[in-house]
Amino acid sequence: MSGANIKSNSNSWHPKIKDGLRDFRRDKLEGVYDINENESLNLINKAAEILSFCPDPNGIKNEQNCGLVFGDVQSGKTLSFTSLAICAVENGY
Repeated sequence: MSGANIKSNSNSWHPKIKDGLRDFRRDKLEGVYDINENESLNLINKAAEILSFCPDPNGIKNEQNCGLVFGDVQSGKTLSFTSLAICAVENGY
């Protein structure tokens, strides 16, 4: 995730990092996968940043946005998707 390129976001909403994502970071990323604290914090912050490109779930309901995520084999895509999904659920998706 350290090489991720994320374009500037002009959206006015900022997803919150809540307990479920904090628990995932502590229990899975740092506990099971032995990812250090700085990298695990970077991963969940990037997940929230990526989610901010999606329409605000409490805003206009017919707004749509499309993106693409790609990466090398064993580069962390599944952990990124999982972090993003947890963040999305906790923010109203």
